[in-house]
Amino acid sequence: MPDAWIGVGDLDLFLDEDRAYAERLEDAGAQVQLRVEPGMYHGADYCTWSAAMRSFRSDAIDALRRGLANGS
Repeated sequence: MPDAWIGVGDLDLFLDEDRAYAERLEDAGAQVQLRVEPGMYHGADYCTWSAAMRSFRSDAIDALRRGLANGS
């Protein structure tokens, strides 16, 4: 299983599903980084005026970069 980065806000309607998905991936042997961002709702990562959202997007892009570099 390739590594996975999952980012979700604690106000996102998909929070429970994302946590369950992360758990299933870990159970299958994947290394999973789950980032739950306080006060974030679905799609808030496009709020570029927020330092927290810029950090969230940066983490997501870094995870993608690592995955592509590793051929995952």
